[in-house]
Formats: sequence, structure tokens, C-alpha cells
Amino acid sequence: MGRSKVAMAMRSMATGSVATESMAARSNREHAVVLGASIGGLLAARVLADAYRRVTVIERDALPDGPAQRRGVPQAGHAHALLPGGGLDIGRLFPGLLDELRADGVPVIADDFAELHFVPLGHRLITEGRPNRPLAMYSPSRPLLEWRVRERVRALSNARFVDGTAVNGLVTDDTGERVTGVRVSPVDGGTIDSGGHDSGHDGRARVLDADLVVDAMGRAARTPAWLDELGYPKPKTDTVDVNVHYASQQLRMNSLAGKEKLLIVGATPERERGLGLFRHEHDMWDFTVFGIDGVRPPLDTAGMIDFVADLVPAHVRAALRAAEQLNQPHARHFPSSQWRRYDKLRRFPAGLLVFGDAIASLNPTYGQGMSVAAAEALALADCLRTEDDLARRFFVASAKIITDAWLLDAIADRALLGSRAGKPSPRERIGGVGAGRYLKVAEHDRVVAEQFLRVFGMVDRTSALQRPGVLARVVVGQRGGRRVAGRVTAMDERARPPEIPGVRRSIVTARGVDFHVTEAGSGTPVLALHGWPQHHYEYRNLLAEPPDGLRVIAPDLPGYGWSGPAPHRWAKEDVASDVLALLDELGLSRVLLVGHDWGGWIGHLMVLRAPERFTGFMALNIPHPWTTVSAMVPHLWRFASYQPLMATFGVPLQRHTPFLRRVIFGLGVRNRAEFTDDDVRVFAERFRDPVCARSARDSYRTFVLHELPALARRPERRRVTVPIHALFGVNDFAIHRSLAAAETANADDYTFEAVRDCGHFIVDERPDVVRDRLITFAAKVADR
Repeated sequence: MGRSKVAMAMRSMATGSVATESMAARSNREHAVVLGASIGGLLAARVLADAYRRVTVIERDALPDGPAQRRGVPQAGHAHALLPGGGLDIGRLFPGLLDELRADGVPVIADDFAELHFVPLGHRLITEGRPNRPLAMYSPSRPLLEWRVRERVRALSNARFVDGTAVNGLVTDDTGERVTGVRVSPVDGGTIDSGGHDSGHDGRARVLDADLVVDAMGRAARTPAWLDELGYPKPKTDTVDVNVHYASQQLRMNSLAGKEKLLIVGATPERERGLGLFRHEHDMWDFTVFGIDGVRPPLDTAGMIDFVADLVPAHVRAALRAAEQLNQPHARHFPSSQWRRYDKLRRFPAGLLVFGDAIASLNPTYGQGMSVAAAEALALADCLRTEDDLARRFFVASAKIITDAWLLDAIADRALLGSRAGKPSPRERIGGVGAGRYLKVAEHDRVVAEQFLRVFGMVDRTSALQRPGVLARVVVGQRGGRRVAGRVTAMDERARPPEIPGVRRSIVTARGVDFHVTEAGSGTPVLALHGWPQHHYEYRNLLAEPPDGLRVIAPDLPGYGWSGPAPHRWAKEDVASDVLALLDELGLSRVLLVGHDWGGWIGHLMVLRAPERFTGFMALNIPHPWTTVSAMVPHLWRFASYQPLMATFGVPLQRHTPFLRRVIFGLGVRNRAEFTDDDVRVFAERFRDPVCARSARDSYRTFVLHELPALARRPERRRVTVPIHALFGVNDFAIHRSLAAAETANADDYTFEAVRDCGHFIVDERPDVVRDRLITFAAKVADR
């Protein structure tokens, strides 16, 4: 329903009981009965109370006095959040309710969208800072929200609840064309004092007369069967087969080390797993993991965490493992989304409506059900302004609301499952073509990402995605805009990281950089930083077979490999700050540091700046920072052979020529027995990516134009207290070993070792030596 109609509906509600009296007085609207006291039924009862003198809500469960789970809402124990559009609509239906939720301690994401970690179809949307247009997401637990709404309805003077009561069928007039009531009976065998009349059967079942009956009994609603009994056609049902199995548990956790209040990581075609982690009131979190296409998640806490361990940052994994368990994990199966097309029926009895999940039951992993029901409630309020043909008008209005949510869900589900999800409609097929492109740009374009969030959050219609300004940004972003690296998606098979057996991967955000982090092993943490033109794969041998007692952690540096770009021009001090922040995010107070090439230069800067963070440092084929200009002069020809070229023409050289393979790796590698052409290709191909190419160019441009002149003006004077072991391949074409000599190092404990039959790429050419020296060095500094 359009927001103008929402406003019109709300003006009729704003006067409260006066509006109720006037509307009821000019019609025969005496009594409305709502079947089901879940969110949908409660919202329907709210608007019906403005149009009928009496509203009765029938519920099979015994309704609790406070926020508690109940049998009739099994989904309440799984992750829930109120989408921004649903929050707006519920706030209009119940003025002041959102403030009550805040007072209850409900988290709200509004001013800083870095609190949202959202990865649909493998694309992490850029979410940072305050949105350009107001957009607020409330995250109450489902039992709390339902209780607050129920108490608001209970407070209405003309509404009442009859719980512990089963609905047995409809009652019609003699023609069968109008529903006039419902047959009910007590679940516990008691009696119902409902103002109805005896059914004539057993003295307990009764009939509740009603001018309108609203079936809000959810997915299991019985209206299709009742229509068949009354001789009416049943609605056709649109379906999307998803076969989702999910497991959930409530946990108690303090705030995460990051800002996240809500994490959603969807499945991809290659990874049929996902999760939702939602913070609620009182530091309670809903932790839900799910598998699609029949994949079943474990039903124990440790297994659930392991099931999604590679999908969340390290600090989230640590928090999950340390969390207090508030209940036992429980499972649920959702076979298919279904939409009963009441809007297409030509015959339908008067005096009957269907509402909420009873019309459309959507894939719960997208969390749209409550927000759809809130929008339907406002649509119903608008339809109740006149009396004629109420059912047809409401079903048409609700179909407009459902269409947007259904389209987004169906496009995503069919992208994941292909033909297994069923045959797509033409609109779904067209939408599916552009979805991957849109989300890819939303990784780095805040305007595109925010518009997607507004549509997904049911604030804007799906047509907003097709506005010319948005489409133009998508086209530009596809052609050459910055792409946030680090997303391993089905949309870009060539961009997938190379396989390393046993490695654990995650995306960890630190100082605005989305670090792609690989790690293996357990024990003493070893932070291994790569150089240019390489990425984490440089440490593939250590990652595939980590030494006993060592946990090898090899991130891609900002803009390299599969990490997101740096929010700066790759000044090495800035990158050092990025890596130190990464250690904080990983929860690592001290590590053993290994660094090669640029990773080694950044390592030197870090041990100078924060020696307390490092037990030791292995510097691999990199000058130490005390190198003077006079010491460099004899070797300037080495730097001049490639650094000015990289600083000036680095992007086209890396992307469109064999410069890396033939020049850098061709001249820089001495031992080709270990460093094969296939390995070289893995590195060179990645720098065809524009983000990687620009980051590498900036690495050299900043060094040549700013850092090298600054070093000449102000030589490094600080002394290092961290033990340093420098390994250097003596056949390095790019850097002469004298620039790392122990005699010129200003350090308490500095050892230099030359490695023969080795060029610049020592980790790749002599992995045996690097492994042996790492094990020995780790033992030496273990007690520091």
C-alpha cells in the first residue's frame, strides 16, 4: 500500500474511540471475530476495533501473561527482527509502542549501519554510518513484541481474547453466500462463556455470531478446506520449493567486540548454509543457522557454531563459543514458500477474510512475515472505510504488498536453487538477471546499498530499484567502480581464492577494511604478511600443514587478494594501523610476526610502534628501516627497474600485460623447482582485478613520491626491542641483502641469515627453510 494511503488510514485511527463509534454507527458492523492471536491476528484486531463495536480474538493456546514462547508460535524461538517498514507501520498502528520497546532495552539500528552485517547471496553490502534517509530497524525478541502488541490490543475497550479455544468450522446463512459466525470449543474440555448459543451437540461447543470472520491462523489456516466444504473454489497456490532446515538457540552475550547488533549471512549456490545472529533485549541473542535444499544443520551448540564458523568474523566466533546458553537448540523445517491467490478468486463468501501468513507464507530466512502483516493491517484499515465488496478489495490490496516481498524472495531462492525451486515467472526471471549485478555494486556503493536495504526492509517498493539514478550507478559500478574484494560468490567464479586444504576463511572488518583472513592450526598465533605481487597464497605450505603448536594466520593486505580496498592511499603507516586493528578484531594481544616484501616493511613499522604486541619478528627479503640513502645508492638501479613503472603505469601493466609473469616473477625467482608456473599464474591473474591493481600501484606511488623522500630527510632513529630474525634469499634481483644487514640494524636482538639458491620470493622458493626457521624462532621467543 502506498504511503499516502497509509496516512489516510492512520487519520481515521488517530481519533481512537470517536472514530470507532462513528464508523460502527453508520453500518451493521457489530461483531468481528479474529481467528489466531499471533502477530497477524493482533494487527488485524487492532484495525477492526476501529470499525466494529466488538472484536473477539480466538486463540487455541493459553496466552501467557508476559513475554514467553508458546506452542502455537513455534517460529518464535528462531531469529526475528522487525524490518524498517514493519517498524514504521507498527508504530503508526500503536503510537508510542516503539518507544516502549526502546525502554525495554530493544536494540535499534538507525544512526550507524556498521551495526548491521548483511551478506545476501555472498555479497556483503557496504553498511556504515548514518543512512542518507531515515531508516531504523528494531530488534525485539518475538515473544516480547507479541506480548507488547497483545497488551495494546487487550487495552482497547471493545476488544477481548478467548484463549484455550479451538475453531471447528464456519457458520453461514441459508444461502451459503455469507459467513455469519464460527463454531468453537474449549481445548481443555471446559465451557466457553462467549455470548454465543449452544450448538446442540455436547453442551460445550458453541457458535460465535459474527458480522466478519478473519482467518489469521497462519500457514496451517483452514479456509481453503472450508471453502471447498461450502462449494466455493479453493485458491490456487504459487510455491517456491526451498526445503530449508534451521536450528536456533537463545544465548546470552555481552556486546560483540565489533559494533554488530544484527548479522545476516545468506546461502550461496556453492555454500548451502547461512545464519542469523540478532541481538535482543537484555543481551539476549537469537542464534539461527540454516541449510537450504535439504542440508540439515547440527542440533548442538558447538556443531551449530562449527557449521557457520567460516561465515562470520573471528570475534563473533569467539563470542559465540563463550556465550551462556539460555535454552536447548531446537529445529524446524520449512518446505516451501506459498502464496494462496485469493486475489484471483471470482467467488468468495461475504463476511470472511484471510490475513497474514494465512495468505502468503514466506521463506523465514528473509524475515519479512511480520512486516508484511503490518502493511496488510494498514491496507485493511483503508479498505474498511467503505463496505462494498470488502474481501475482493482487501485481497487485491494485500497482493500488491505481497508481490514485492515474494519477488525478492523468489529471485534469491531461484538464484540459489535453480530449477529445483520450481519454474520462475517471467518477472522473476528478468529480476534474477540483474540481481547479482546490483548486489555486486552494493558492496561498495552506499547509495545502491541503501536503496536495496529500503526495498528489502519494505520501506520502498521494488520499483525504486529501477530509478534512473540508481540504475546509472549500477551500470557505472559494473564497468569500473570500486569493488569490495573478499566476496567469494557464485557470480564471479574466476575471483574465487585458490583452494588450500584445511584452511579456515573469514571476513574481518578493521578500520574500514574488510580483511580476507585465512588461518590453520592451533596454538601460538603467527601473523604472516605477504608482499607484492602476492596474497595469502604465498603461505600455502604453512597453511596446508601448520607446524605443531602454531596457529598460522595469513590475511590479504588491504586491496590485495580478496580483501577490500584501503580507505587511504596505501601509506605504510596507515596499513600498519590497519593490521594492528585487525589483531584487535581477532582478539590477539600478542603474536609472532612474519613478513615478506611489503609485509616485512609493515612488520618493521609495527614492531617499532607497538613492540608489546609481538613476541618476535621474522623479516623476509626486505630492507630494515635503518637503511640510509647512501647505502641504497649503489642499488638504485634495482629499484629503478620496476618501481617508477609501477608508481606510474601500475594498473595497466598488471591488468593487461605479462609484466608480472615475465619481468617480476621472471627475474625475481631463482628456485623454480618449488615455485612453479602454476603458482605464478595464481598470483599474476589476481592482479588483473582493478582493485588489486590500483592497490599495488598506490603501494609504490606513495613510497616513491612521499615515503622514500621522507626517509631521506628523517632517517629512522628508534630502536627495536623485539627479537628479529632476518632471512634473505641471496639471489634477490630487486633488493640487495646488504640493506638488511645486522651491522646497520638498530635493534637489541637482530640476526641475519642468507639463504642460497633463492631469489626474492623466499617463502615460495624455500618453504623448507622458512618452516624450519619459524619453528626454531617460535621456540626461542616462546617465553617473551
